[in-house]
Amino acid sequence: MAQGFICETAEVAGIASPAALAKVITLSASAAAVARDPLAVGSPAGGYLSHVDLVLLATAGTPTGSSVLLAYDAAGDNVLAVIPAADVATFPAQTTAATYLMTAKLDKWCRLPTGGVAGTVYAFLAVTGGATVTLKKMRLHWRDGHSGG
Repeated sequence: MAQGFICETAEVAGIASPAALAKVITLSASAAAVARDPLAVGSPAGGYLSHVDLVLLATAGTPTGSSVLLAYDAAGDNVLAVIPAADVATFPAQTTAATYLMTAKLDKWCRLPTGGVAGTVYAFLAVTGGATVTLKKMRLHWRDGHSGG
């Protein structure tokens, strides 16, 4: 059974609320993503999504959480999952000032729809608490379905 994660292809600055199309986060195992995290592994066209984790740097205010939209397209119209802020655990980093760690359980089986790109997911964040952040790291953890679930 294959498993791994896809990650962001670049840092994204100026993320606040509401979520903005201009602040789309591309998650993949492309060369740009692997340059940011060499352990990123491309996901199959279908399988199980375990959880998502984020590292955010507060540039204004203090984030209290974040809603997350995961989509199959960069416009955010072909939804994969919506995670409300209440389901995203938030914790300040222990050694890096103004850095916040967030994680959310997905526990979702999915199949790539028509028009999607295998191994690529797009994310949009809406940060709560009136804060503005820079996305430093985002990982979407997956495994394929060949083990029978």
